[in-house]
Amino acid sequence: MTNSKACGQWITPLRASPSLVKPDPSIRLCRHVSVGPGVSFELRLQLLEVLSQVSLASGHGALGLQELQRALGRPGEEGRQLWSLLGRHHLSWGNLPAAKDAFENARSCVGEESTLLLNQGLLAMASSDYSAARNAFEAAAVATAALEEEVLAAENNLAVCKFYTKDLRGACERLEALVKKEPVRFLKPSILHNLASFYEFSQDASGKRRQLHMFAATTQILESKDLSGPQFLPPLNHRILQLMELPWLRSGLDLAGPSRPAPSASSAAPRPAPPTRVGRGRSVAAVWSVAGLVRWRRAGRRTWRKATPSEEEEERKRVAEVSAQERARRERIDDHWRDGNAKAQPAAIIQNDWVRRVALAGDEVFVGTSSTGVRRHSFGSVEPKQVYGVHGNPQRMVTADHPAKVDPETSVTSLTWTGQHLCAGLAGGRLQVWNEEGWLILDHEVNSRPCYVCVYDSSILVAAAGDSIMAWDLNDLGDAAPRCRITMSCRVHCLNLAFEGSVALGLADGSLELRSLPDLSLLSRRILGPVPVSAVYVDERGIVSGDDAGQVVCWDADAQMPGEEWQIKWRGQHQGRIVALNRGGGDSIISAGLDGHIMARKAETGEHMFSIPNHKVWLGSMCVSEELDLLVTDGRDNAVYLYDFGNP
Repeated sequence: MTNSKACGQWITPLRASPSLVKPDPSIRLCRHVSVGPGVSFELRLQLLEVLSQVSLASGHGALGLQELQRALGRPGEEGRQLWSLLGRHHLSWGNLPAAKDAFENARSCVGEESTLLLNQGLLAMASSDYSAARNAFEAAAVATAALEEEVLAAENNLAVCKFYTKDLRGACERLEALVKKEPVRFLKPSILHNLASFYEFSQDASGKRRQLHMFAATTQILESKDLSGPQFLPPLNHRILQLMELPWLRSGLDLAGPSRPAPSASSAAPRPAPPTRVGRGRSVAAVWSVAGLVRWRRAGRRTWRKATPSEEEEERKRVAEVSAQERARRERIDDHWRDGNAKAQPAAIIQNDWVRRVALAGDEVFVGTSSTGVRRHSFGSVEPKQVYGVHGNPQRMVTADHPAKVDPETSVTSLTWTGQHLCAGLAGGRLQVWNEEGWLILDHEVNSRPCYVCVYDSSILVAAAGDSIMAWDLNDLGDAAPRCRITMSCRVHCLNLAFEGSVALGLADGSLELRSLPDLSLLSRRILGPVPVSAVYVDERGIVSGDDAGQVVCWDADAQMPGEEWQIKWRGQHQGRIVALNRGGGDSIISAGLDGHIMARKAETGEHMFSIPNHKVWLGSMCVSEELDLLVTDGRDNAVYLYDFGNP
């Protein structure tokens, strides 16, 4: 069996002058034990890993290299792990040609395929080819499912690659899913470091760090010293300032759209070097957690030195300036929402079909049509980047919940994008799921009525149609059979995520149900009125429901507790069925109805803020970006409309 601990090794040298530093005593200890009699190969490999790390960190990489080369000469040793460790040592030391040669030798030896995939990913990262590295680490993560250290190395470096390829949300969600899946195995300081670092670029950095701290504390996996460390503090160093200057990050393409101020020529930093990748013993791919270090070059090799007090002070000022600019920008966005001040323009044009549903994906939008499937468009484009064909007969009409009463069975009635999977529900009751490459990986007949879908935590897919509700594990679709199926008392009219680990369903009898995931067991049920509940939105502050008669009701947050009374906070009214609810900027709740209007109300009082008219009775969905600056809607025949509250 291949040793799982021989993976992910990548340590960036931290000292400037090896001649001024004595070899760490750990080097002598590891050298002595590793050559001792009766030492197993597994232990020898672990000691060689430690020796490699310590020698590089102390500036004596030649000592580690000497021991690795000596180990390769021992008869009977497993060559793939040793050659891989040697290659990673060379890679950390800045010798790319030698690393390539070592990895080629590893390929010719017998061993685990996952080791080669990790080597391939690390080599691609060293060449700044983050797309290729991302593919390699994704494959390695699958191949190393049973090996903890290799999983950590693959997942952490994969998260860094996702960040560099403009998928900040995907980087966070991937690591979060890993931790929540098996906290005992994967809730490590290295994961916490990276998540906390990624959170610095989210809208609610402090809140996300706080949630991460609470999760780590309640699971009681880590000791208190692990929970009070720098992984829960804003990383204050030159690396994060460089990353803030990345054009795609400054423009917000990973979150919400193209209309962001670009960095000036004077402030733009050069393309950053590959991030620090670390294996066993350090935070894997801890991009920004090495505080107080600055890059410099000596003899053509990248290394590090201690930041001076003046550099640290300059760094703090720059971080404070960036933070102040971001706060001011968020305040402007909120003010524009309160004033109803947005720039409206088409986000995508569909030339030969009707738009039915939309899903936002950064600076792109997925468009669900009436007859020709789902199309992926960049903002403002006419031609799609990708087309996802749906199954069914576009000439066959089925019952629909709008004034026309019928739709083609291929018409998209629900659409969601997780960053890895595109999920669509169709008017004929069919559910279809595609992966990132556009391959159809699930095609299931849920029921004969319109199908609604939602995804929890990028892993649990829930679909409802007619009186049926089902759940799948997106990461293990298997034979496409749902992991559970529930028959409801009446037809489901809407489906959405609810409080942590649950979904909310609006039913034809006027009731709203909360059900837990993944088993769909009933948590709470309330009769809200005499007509079907057609839309629902839930967050930590409460529940907002909409019904077939056009009424919008906001309920107190205690509704999340089964058995508690549901107190009405306020009511609103449309002149048609409510089809979508969401939260907007400026602490608002927005609702869309078949009267062709989108209305914004104050979340606390329900006071009317503004309306967006001129939509059609086909209006069915609206999406809000994570930064709350963009609103995207359908309901304009063959166009998707974008409302920009960030740059009106």
